[in-house]
This record gives sequence, C-alpha cells and structure tokens, in this order.
Amino acid sequence: MKVLGYSLLFFLALLVTKSLGIFMVDFSELYPEISEKFLSLGSFLFFISSLIFMGQAILKWGGKFTPHFLRQATPVWRVIFHGAIGSGFFSFILFIGGWALPGPLKPKLAILLGLLCLAFIYGFASQWEKILAIFKFSIPPLSKLEFFCLLFSFTGFLLSFVGCFSPITYYDSLVYHLGLPSYYLTQNTISAVPFNLYSFFPAHMEMLFLFILDVFPAPEYVINLLCLSLSVGIGLGIYDWVLELEDRKTAFLALFLWWTMPAVLFLSFGAYVDIALAFFIFSSIKAFHLSQSNSWGGEWLALSGLLAGIGAATKYTGLICPFLIFLFLIYETVRSPRISLKKIFLFCASAFIPLTPWLIRNYVSIGNPVFPFAHHIWEGHIGWTQETAESYFNMLTEYGAKSDIVKELIQAPWKISTEPMKFGGGFDVLGDFGWPIILFLGLISPVLRFKDKTFFRLCLFYFGFAGIWFMTKPVLRFLVGVLPIAVLMAAVSLQWLFSPLRHHCAAHAPRSNLRQANQNQQTHSRHNQKSSLAEHI
Repeated sequence: MKVLGYSLLFFLALLVTKSLGIFMVDFSELYPEISEKFLSLGSFLFFISSLIFMGQAILKWGGKFTPHFLRQATPVWRVIFHGAIGSGFFSFILFIGGWALPGPLKPKLAILLGLLCLAFIYGFASQWEKILAIFKFSIPPLSKLEFFCLLFSFTGFLLSFVGCFSPITYYDSLVYHLGLPSYYLTQNTISAVPFNLYSFFPAHMEMLFLFILDVFPAPEYVINLLCLSLSVGIGLGIYDWVLELEDRKTAFLALFLWWTMPAVLFLSFGAYVDIALAFFIFSSIKAFHLSQSNSWGGEWLALSGLLAGIGAATKYTGLICPFLIFLFLIYETVRSPRISLKKIFLFCASAFIPLTPWLIRNYVSIGNPVFPFAHHIWEGHIGWTQETAESYFNMLTEYGAKSDIVKELIQAPWKISTEPMKFGGGFDVLGDFGWPIILFLGLISPVLRFKDKTFFRLCLFYFGFAGIWFMTKPVLRFLVGVLPIAVLMAAVSLQWLFSPLRHHCAAHAPRSNLRQANQNQQTHSRHNQKSSLAEHI
C-alpha cells in the first residue's frame, strides 16, 4: 500500500505539472515556448511509460500459461517487448472502438486515457524499486574506442532530440500520417475516406498519433519524441544483441553506426513510420531467435508473430517479415522434429491478429481487404477503386527495374551508395542514407561468419528482405525496415575484419620486444668490449 500511495502521489504531481504547463502556455508572456516543450516532454514520458506498463501487464497475464518465459530475455529486451506489445494493443483497441463500436470518437478517447492512467499507476506500483534503480546506473570504465563511439552516438541522439522540438514539415507526414488522424478527429469517427487510398492502408502508428493529437498539448513534439524513443529502443536492442554475439567494443561500434546514419537522424522525428516498422521487425526477429534458443518455445513464436503482425499493421512492407520467418519455420520443420505444424500455425495466427481489423474494415467498405493491392482479384463494389489503384501503381513504376532485373540487382549496392535519390525521388528525407559501409559489409558478412548459425540466419533475413524490396518498386526509405539488422551485421563484420589484424600485432609484439632486447644486449656487449680494450691499452 505504501508503494501504491507513492505512485498515486507521483501521478498527481504529474497532473499538477501538466496543469502548470498548460497555464504557462496560455498565459506566460516570457517563456511560452520553453514551457510548451517542457510540457510535451512530460506528456511523452507519461504516454510511453503507460504503454510499457500496459505491455508488461499483458505479457505477464500471457506468461501465466508458460511461467516466466520473458526472463529468458535480457532486461533491455524485456522493456522493448513490453513497449511494442503495449503500443500494439492500445492501437488495436483504439481502432476497434473508433470504427466498429457506435458513438462519437471523443468519449472513447477519454476512456482510453483513463486506461492509460490505470496502467501508469499499476506500473509504478509494481516496478517502483526497479524504476528507482535506473537512477543508480553508472557507466563502467571505457576504452578510447568505446568512449569515441559513445560520444558520437550521444551526439547523434542529441541532434535528433533537438529536432523533436521543431514543427513537422515532411510532406507524407502532413498529408497522410497526420492528415488522416486529423480528419478522423474532425469527423469524430474513424471511417474510410472515399478516393483516398491511404485511408485503406493499415495505420497502427496513425492511431497513436490520433490519440496524441486529441489528448496532449503540443502534440507535434510528443509525436516526434515517440518516434525518437523507437530509435532509442532499436539502438539499445542492437547494442544488447551485439554484446551477446561478440564483445562490448563491437556493441559500442554498432551503436555508433546506428546513431551516425543520416537516415536514422532524419527519421527519428517528423512522424514518418519507417523507424517504427524497423522497431517491430527487429523485435520480431529477436523473439524468433529466442524461440530457437529455447527449443522452439511456442510462447516466443507467438510473441514473434504478434510483433511481426504489428509491423505489418504499421506498413504493408512489414509483411515481408512474417513471410520470411514462415519460410525459416518450414525449413526447420523439415530438418528438425521439434517444430510441429501446430507451432507454425501459432506463429501465423499471431501474426494475422493485429492486421485483421484493417482487412475486415476494407472488405466491408469497398470489397477488397488489401486495397489497393490485388485490385484485379477483388474488384470491389465501389466504382472509383480500380482507377485509383491503377494510377497508384503507375506512379510507382518509375522506381522499378528499367531493363534486366538481375543486372540491376547486382548493380544496386553501388547505385544506392552513389545515387540514392534515384530510389524514391529527390523529395525524400534520407540525405545520402549513409549506406555505403553498411552495404559493403553486409555483402561480405556471410563469408566472415558462415559457421555462426544465428548470424547466418540474420544474413539470410537481410538478403531476403532486400531482394523482395528490390523486386517490388524499390523506394529507398522502405528498406529502413531491415536497417537494424544491417547495422548489426556491419558492426560484427568490422570486428571480424580487424580482429585478425589486432591478433597479428599482438602475436608479433613479444617478438619485437625480444628483438629490441637482443639489440640492447648486443649494444651493451659492444660497449663493454670497447671499455675493456681501452683499459687494456
């Protein structure tokens, strides 16, 4: 009860802080922008903490069927899994409530705010000591390389953090990722928008954006901070996984590669959903790896499927992830009796659940569950859908292969490194994308680590994702979904490239010292001989 009392006091203090922030935004003439940023930061911390606590409660309930299965993951990955499942569940019930249940949207959002408050109180009541332990964290002694990597990683994070407090100006964000949620709030309901094919895409992140736009002050800043938190989660996940595969220096190197890529810095704010897609795909692959490490445990396969499904509900490109994992499972079923068809079905069903409401809504609205795709199979019962779908795919033809697809696939790494704007147009936000070193190391990484099954499986996933991406109208930003795995591969490859050199230098160091000692001994011997000769004379 004492802990619960402290949690309630903290929650009330947060509400008071928000109220003071609102007061300052409305009436302060001296520092309105500073107070607005402070308020948005507090709102973000409340929102992200509530989602993590909600995911923790859901997985704790699910873990009753297989007790303590999450303890097989590291603390970093447990927090990542909690946040991913919490956001997926919250978005799921928001869409179901806003579309399928009768009544206006605003009262439903108020109910969801109450649900977040309950999750926040529950989380602090059950995790109070662990939360306080965060403030006792201390950085261990670092080598020069580790300090260099950490310094540049923090610099990259700081640049994106400052960018979070700027208005959102990206075109796709304004007309799609934020435009649709704003339209739903204006209409006070979630419904399909005629002649707007983007309203028929899955919109996991857009549901979170909708809630933020309606509930929190300074919503643009809160949305930016939410996107940044996903980048932070990916960076910590990369560090933790590389630490498991190699050593701490390689893990810091991976963190350096992640936080110095222009694509990561630009997409960590601005309301694009590509970093979110990468977050869910990376989490799904990690859960799949933990399933394999724990005798293909069904609970891990179910979690991997759910995360892959949330990725697909974020963007249709995410469907590549469950498809490739399904192929891996089929292969493992053939060579190992430990994977039954029941487990494969469990993974597929779990991956299908987060996407189901969007497919049902599309089928009910226009007769095509995956509109604008497969429009020749499901013609639908609305006249404008065929023409709209055809014009959309005609627009994408400029990104497809122009002549020989095999030749262009071989040339793709060089072209992406030297002419990245040809993959998605000059209006894109990726800068030079920072891919040359990643692509080069990714191509040679299977040769360096072909005996490591975990690493080799990651390589297969990376090449499979990139191959499917290339054959389906390659917009460069759509490849960000597999970027965390590419960074992981690049860091491990760098370690394997330079470790023989270090070992070679270390092996020759004693010989050099011995050679120097011999030279000193010979010099000393000559000096003694000269001295003896002088005395004799």
